[in-house]
Amino acid sequence: MNLARRILVADDSLPTCALLKAELISMGFEVDIANNGAEAVKCALSKDFDLILMDVYMPIMTGMEASRQIIERSKSTARNVPPIIAITAGASREQCEEAGMTGYLEKPIMSHMLRRYITEYFSVGPSGEQPPKVQSIDMGNVLKSRRKSINFKMNA
Repeated sequence: MNLARRILVADDSLPTCALLKAELISMGFEVDIANNGAEAVKCALSKDFDLILMDVYMPIMTGMEASRQIIERSKSTARNVPPIIAITAGASREQCEEAGMTGYLEKPIMSHMLRRYITEYFSVGPSGEQPPKVQSIDMGNVLKSRRKSINFKMNA
């Protein structure tokens, strides 16, 4: 993995930001934090990012509006638009796609699932090749299988 890769995490929840930042740094990424949509737009237009993890519901400006602005302003200034991955507990995949987001990750985000998603996302061929689209993580099924595993161990 390229250690120079930079990710912007945009989320108004300090615990979520701390979790994501710690996980991403441990994977070798440089991480910037934005606490609302307006900060995300400003940050995304001032630095080059390889990926943006964008909470959908934030104060001042939603993640969907921030994504639209990042895409629009990046195109008007001939900057590369980084992939924007929605992190949400309530928005639909369709709403996020309409806002221009390129991926979808459901909350609550568990560290091993984030690692898998990011690892798969950055597992690409020669530079310049677009990363493959990754399916959203169905946390309901993950939690169900985790509960079965825990119950099995308790009954063993």
